[in-house]
Amino acid sequence: MIGANTIVIPFLNGVEASERLAEILPEANVGNGVAQISTTIAAPGLIRQTGEFNRFIFAERDSRPSSRIDLLRQAINEAGSSAPPTNDIERDLWLKFVLFSAVSGVTAAARCTMRDIAENEHLTGLFKAIVSETAALGKARKVALPETIEADIWSAAKALPPAMRASTAIDLENGRPLEIEWISGAVSRLSQAAGLQAPVNRTIYSLLTPYRHGFK
Repeated sequence: MIGANTIVIPFLNGVEASERLAEILPEANVGNGVAQISTTIAAPGLIRQTGEFNRFIFAERDSRPSSRIDLLRQAINEAGSSAPPTNDIERDLWLKFVLFSAVSGVTAAARCTMRDIAENEHLTGLFKAIVSETAALGKARKVALPETIEADIWSAAKALPPAMRASTAIDLENGRPLEIEWISGAVSRLSQAAGLQAPVNRTIYSLLTPYRHGFK
């Protein structure tokens, strides 16, 4: 199914999907991407959008311009979604990852909403600690994150819908498998490999491991 000009772009949460794809597919056919969209599994095989935003940011793995990226971006824009250009897909991927690691970890482990995080000083501190650990990991990996990322992420978090919970929290509530291996688990694992400490992410991961395969 993969031709000379085919590109396979992952839109999965986490920051390792492109690398993992490049291990099993020809590297020249693998891109990188990040989805900014809120969805839920409404039924087997049916994904329903639950929010108003629907952006798909993607590029070649090294962010170089290419006609196949331009064509896919044009098709998505013409279909009614948004596919803005980027000059650094790795940065964009990590910007979401830093935010999502905190939203996912806290709303799942504490069974709470974004309103709870904003109004509870203990949850606020937990959220900010996760952001700090994940941002430090990105910088250690030479990702071009802004120096103001922690303040920027907290501002973005406060602007999220008050009743919002991450898909991880919803999956936990419904007994579905959790993606924690690629979120809090990844921060813990990659931080250890980089010689960093990530105790908060490691704790969140530990708390959720009993449910990682789902339950009924």
